[in-house]
Amino acid sequence: MLKNYIEKGGYKFKKKESFFFKIFFSFKTYLKKIKIIIMSIKFLIKNKNPILENEFIAVYASRSFGHDIHFIELVSRLYFPRKISFIIIPNERINNFLLEAYSHNISFFKFSVDPVLSEWTARLIKLMFFYFEIKHTSWPKNYIVDPRHLTQILNIDEDLHTFEPIKNKKKKKFTFNTKSPLGIYRHLVNSKIGRNPSLPEHIEKDCVAKIKKKWPSFFKKPIVAIVLRRKGYLGQGINGRLRMAGPHENYTDSVKYLAKQGFNVVGTGDTLHEKFYDIKNYYDLTECGIEEDCANIFTLTNCILYVGQNSGPYQIVFSVGGRCLITDAQPLAYAPFGENDLILYKNIYIDNKKTDISKIFKYRPELSFDQITFEKDVKVKENSSLEILLSVKEMIELIKGKKTSYEIKNLSQKLRQLAPKTALSAHLKSRPPAFILKKMKKSLF
Repeated sequence: MLKNYIEKGGYKFKKKESFFFKIFFSFKTYLKKIKIIIMSIKFLIKNKNPILENEFIAVYASRSFGHDIHFIELVSRLYFPRKISFIIIPNERINNFLLEAYSHNISFFKFSVDPVLSEWTARLIKLMFFYFEIKHTSWPKNYIVDPRHLTQILNIDEDLHTFEPIKNKKKKKFTFNTKSPLGIYRHLVNSKIGRNPSLPEHIEKDCVAKIKKKWPSFFKKPIVAIVLRRKGYLGQGINGRLRMAGPHENYTDSVKYLAKQGFNVVGTGDTLHEKFYDIKNYYDLTECGIEEDCANIFTLTNCILYVGQNSGPYQIVFSVGGRCLITDAQPLAYAPFGENDLILYKNIYIDNKKTDISKIFKYRPELSFDQITFEKDVKVKENSSLEILLSVKEMIELIKGKKTSYEIKNLSQKLRQLAPKTALSAHLKSRPPAFILKKMKKSLF
């Protein structure tokens, strides 16, 4: 699943097609839609009774691992302990064990179609199920639910902010508008509403048994998950890699440090295991006979720390109460949700001069959003081995009980106040590592 997607290069920009090709493609798509309508009717007739057993029904077309987690997590927590019938249109990247992790109150019904038309199919099925809502006009017995609507209404701590780029004097348009109210999600997790994701007991026990058989003392040490993202290329030159990890070699010293500090470092996701095989206490759980996708979910739901990029997997770690250190992070549009998390943004160069975050907030606020990808005078470079190691050391000190100093808290608050009010950086309470904040001390005061 994941391996095939990475080898294909992830997302690719489409080439321009001829007029006749577009006509042919449109006709072909039309025939596919007719076929899907017939398939959808058959699917709903076959599964009508088990789907309608639950009052609430969700319909979703699978996208990326991160999108899937966010949608499923919101459905699960918002409606718990109610049971949900969840119709999912999967794609080649779907992790079936992710679905297992939410089976405590979600019954999944998979309906496979051409991935190109998955979103269209989801809308079609919603329209079909609308019949069951209007069938009983006084009080419907079944409801189609969409948590994305609820998050817009039930936003807890983000007021009226829609998190879209502000416009400076030079720029009138922005390619991306990130409208992502996450306050309700943080509220659900922090208030322990709903249940944490976890593999069903029989799968969890099977994983534990296989691990103990190969490494009897494995569970005597806590787990750190390392997830080095290799997909997500945006096709925009050097800045096209800003969602991806830097070279694995930049993480070698950090993995060695974690291992010496008494942690089992488990690689998962896109991580290339061969880069760390010679390090004692580094593990690839597939070696003990666990399926790759299952090992991924087991690792993320059982680790105390996530080290990796601002990608989907860290949401699971946050959800189960773990801490996150986001490295090689895409600047500056994203940040982890946890108040005790750290984020090490990639280094930003404007006109070939390294520029710290505080100065960007002051003089180039539009770079606080995805617009940074397309700025010709801006280059984004990966973190160095030393920067990653310093961040890892600070996070381990915090995990072991060290308190954040008043100086660092104050610097972090000052930086947050500088951020554009429509940027996530102004609202999420995670912060850059202490050594980054100290470098900005003069510009913050």
